[in-house]
Amino acid sequence: QDADIANRRTVFVRNMDYKTTSESLSTYFSYLAPLKHATVVLDPKTKESKGYGFVTFADPEDAQKAVEEYDNIPFEGRKIRLEIAEPRHRDQEETEGPATQKGKKATKLVVAERPAGPVKPVEYRLICRNLPWSINTADKLAKLFEPYGKVAFSVLPRKGGGSHGPLRGFGFVNMRDKEHAQKAIDGVNGREIDGRAIAVDWAVEKNVWEEKVKEEEPEHDYDAEVPEDDSEDEEGSGDEDEEDDEDGSEKEGEDEDEDTSYQTNDPSTTIFIRNLPFTCDDTALHAHFTEHFGPVKYARTVVDYETDRPRGTAFVAFYDADVCRKCVQGAPPPPAPGSRPTLLQNESADPSGKYTISGRLLSITKAVDRNEANRLATLSSTAREAAQRDKRRLYLLTEGTIPSNTPLYKLLPPGEIAMREASLKQRKQLLNTNPALHLSLTRLSIRNLPRSCTAKDLKFLARQAIVKFSIDVKNEVREPLSREELTRGGEEDKERERLRREKGKGLVQQAKIEVDANGRSKGYGFLEYVSHRWALMGLRYLNGLDIFETEIGKELRERSEKASGEEKEPKKKRMIVEFAIENVNVVARRKQRQVSDREK
Repeated sequence: QDADIANRRTVFVRNMDYKTTSESLSTYFSYLAPLKHATVVLDPKTKESKGYGFVTFADPEDAQKAVEEYDNIPFEGRKIRLEIAEPRHRDQEETEGPATQKGKKATKLVVAERPAGPVKPVEYRLICRNLPWSINTADKLAKLFEPYGKVAFSVLPRKGGGSHGPLRGFGFVNMRDKEHAQKAIDGVNGREIDGRAIAVDWAVEKNVWEEKVKEEEPEHDYDAEVPEDDSEDEEGSGDEDEEDDEDGSEKEGEDEDEDTSYQTNDPSTTIFIRNLPFTCDDTALHAHFTEHFGPVKYARTVVDYETDRPRGTAFVAFYDADVCRKCVQGAPPPPAPGSRPTLLQNESADPSGKYTISGRLLSITKAVDRNEANRLATLSSTAREAAQRDKRRLYLLTEGTIPSNTPLYKLLPPGEIAMREASLKQRKQLLNTNPALHLSLTRLSIRNLPRSCTAKDLKFLARQAIVKFSIDVKNEVREPLSREELTRGGEEDKERERLRREKGKGLVQQAKIEVDANGRSKGYGFLEYVSHRWALMGLRYLNGLDIFETEIGKELRERSEKASGEEKEPKKKRMIVEFAIENVNVVARRKQRQVSDREK
């Protein structure tokens, strides 16, 4: 301790909240730079904090940086004061502790949770990420490293910075010897415990860590594998696609009644974040909001407990309620009701870049307490149940529409805009006048097709849509399907999937082009997928897509130019894709025929 003070690596921190612990103090300053240790001074009789402590950094420059950046900044409700600790002189032996630069009277340093006797300075600090929830105490974390050498101490940061909040999924271990620390990295890093592979590395500066992440960024398998395309050449409308069944759309835990609550003593300082990149961790999130808005108490990304994968949401708590309020007020407005996910990012929504991480525009709202979150979840669940009771599935009318405030809408020619508006109006009128009509969960209507497009071409596009949608989700340029959307088809969808796998069939059940009496395409057709999830993925990828920019686009244009008597196709043909309208009586008769055919 004396050597660290002499080398100006120790910072004296005073005016702290009396509930502050050594653990929360260490966590707070570890975001700035690597620490050797942090200690809250306790009263030797009451064992309670005296309101001050010491933080020792690995380098003197970091200690000076802490004084410059953190002095007079709120921490756990109080503005802390920082000074470089000065060495204690021999004639001060009878005084109670080391003096500071300003000559203030110090008190005797009592180190909490330290073994008796002289303590060798700790030089080698490791960070452990992706810890399983079974490692819930600092002692359990230390036991992982004890076989490789002496462990000085370990820290498991908790939400809210206290000693009783939920764990944050990472921790710090300080080892006595550099060689032992390296052995610990080699031995523990990558070890799987309770189904989770632990990541261990040197605790380094934030900018060094971010640079390393860019170089060694792992591929997070948030989606199932992308289905492989095959080379089927079948013709006709009733052919079955034989591609593999692998879903690239699912993001577990992403449902509409997201939990926006968090265990915090002051919800007025906490925000809830959606649309967060899956690669953004707690440290990067903390750094981003500290840089752009002000001191952050904690930043926590949300992980789905069933899949151990990020949910794309997070909580950030500020020290100052005014900072939190300004952050929420300045956030870009949420997407308009009824708007669909888009590949195009509206750059004008966040010109400052404060609300954008890795190219993704964050959706920010105030966090609420647990009771309010439960109330909102109940309301959301009630609304969803009402939609499920809608046997005609009128809620699917908005699928396929392109809101006027989206970037894709600006790319549409006036003629196509008029066509889309007329279609929506006509579909609403049909459904309102005939109660026997409903929207199909699996059958799509495809319009604005070139005359040269065949059923085989359409089927190829249908298969490719699932592949491309999955790739977009994996690359984080498209939103995955929500849990509600994935389960919307109910037991009927599950049965269809079971039969499809049993027979080894593909995802596309039918591809059909409507033709006139002369066999000439009318410029529209239908696609039918096995289940709703595939249909939804196909619609969202194909709708608004220029068919001439697809893999078969060049061939389609050449065919159109060679055909005699064909109208010259426009340079762009953006497909109009909607859920098809069906007659409930016709569907019932069709199902009856299918049952009869299976029984024969």
